[in-house]
Amino acid sequence: MKHNAKGGALRSVISTVIGIAITLCSFQVFAQAYPNKPIRWLLGYPAGSGLDFMARVVSESMSKDLGQPIIIDNKPGAAGAIGAATLAAAPADGYTMLSMDIGTYAFNPHIYHKLTYDPLRDFQMAGMIATMPMMMVVPTSMNVSTVGEFVAYVKAQPPGSVNFASSGLGGPQHMSAEVFQRRAGLSMVHVPYKGSPPAIADVAAGAVSLMFVDPNTPMPMVQSGKLRYLGVAMPTRVGSLPAVPTMREAGYDVDFPAVWVGLAVAKGTPPAALDRLNRALNAAMTDSTVVKRLADGGFVVSERVNARQADTFARSQHQEWGNKLAPLNLRLD
Repeated sequence: MKHNAKGGALRSVISTVIGIAITLCSFQVFAQAYPNKPIRWLLGYPAGSGLDFMARVVSESMSKDLGQPIIIDNKPGAAGAIGAATLAAAPADGYTMLSMDIGTYAFNPHIYHKLTYDPLRDFQMAGMIATMPMMMVVPTSMNVSTVGEFVAYVKAQPPGSVNFASSGLGGPQHMSAEVFQRRAGLSMVHVPYKGSPPAIADVAAGAVSLMFVDPNTPMPMVQSGKLRYLGVAMPTRVGSLPAVPTMREAGYDVDFPAVWVGLAVAKGTPPAALDRLNRALNAAMTDSTVVKRLADGGFVVSERVNARQADTFARSQHQEWGNKLAPLNLRLD
């Protein structure tokens, strides 16, 4: 009996060792093989938007590093929620990823009553890309040159007669405008669009009076004289737009959201794939060409972090903005 017990214990140990060896071999094989086919980069916003520009710049560098094509797949709508829901339903194999921004991760769950995804349950951050400043933009036809002049103009109009645009209900653009108008004591009407390009086109035409938007989307119309930047909702001025004052300098020192953008994959993605994507992303963010193109577009490149650090940051933002948005009582279907 003792002999059999010892033999059974020995067989158990051998079985465990073999199991571990097989697991390690499988991990190494996956790590060496990944990626062996194209990767899909989901984007919850339309082509021509600031996030679209960012994804295309970064994906070019990452594709070279990974040795596989990266295909941008725009899924616009519901402040990024459609793209996020697509990722949540995708296989957790590292071949589908998403541009994850503060609105999709930290705003939507506290604003939208019916979401088909839960960022804490469904996603794992693979790394951080950049911060996207929100620029206060108005049509030049308004003949206002400062934030103060804009506020005076709106207050001189009947309440509710001036409107502002955003790329969708509950997103960073919407929140930035809401924060601003509450601080300034204004009563404007929100006009949500399905993406930034059509919204900014209506602002340039004078159909809408204001929009908070990334620097890149309206830049051609600013350069052509149809739009004017009045301020930037960041603590410091944007390097590529040094003449544009901060909202704080303009007299509106309020807690505008810092619109961070990272890269996310489905929860349960193999660690080897997650680590490989993180290394490729961080390599791209040290590529001088990538950094310059993003900086010229008004974006601030994020500090390089690993996947765990990126995930910890995103989760803290989810909790922080849940507390900040609660008093606004914004609940959407």
